Amino acid sequence: MSELKELKTAEYQDLVNQGGVTVIDFWAPWCGYCVRMMPIIEEIAGELEGKANFVKVNADEEPELARNASRSITYIRYLERWRSCRS
Repeated sequence: MSELKELKTAEYQDLVNQGGVTVIDFWAPWCGYCVRMMPIIEEIAGELEGKANFVKVNADEEPELARNASRSITYIRYLERWRSCRS
C-alpha cells in the first residue's frame, strides 16, 4: 500500500499542468464509505506507482477545492494530460 499525498488548493493547478495520469480522491474523515475505500485506493496507488499519480483532498480542510472540483463525497476524479474525466 502507498499512503496518498494530501493535495492543497494552492497545489491543484500545478498538478493539472504537470500532465500525466492523476487520480484525486475527495474524501472526509466523517464519511464511512470514504474511510473504507481509502485502503483500496492506497493499494491501487501502490500497484500503479510510477504509472499514475494518486492524491487525496480532505473536503473539510480544503472546502473551496472540494466544492469547485467535486460534486459529492466520496468522489474520485481522473485527470489525464489536459483532459478531465468525472466519475
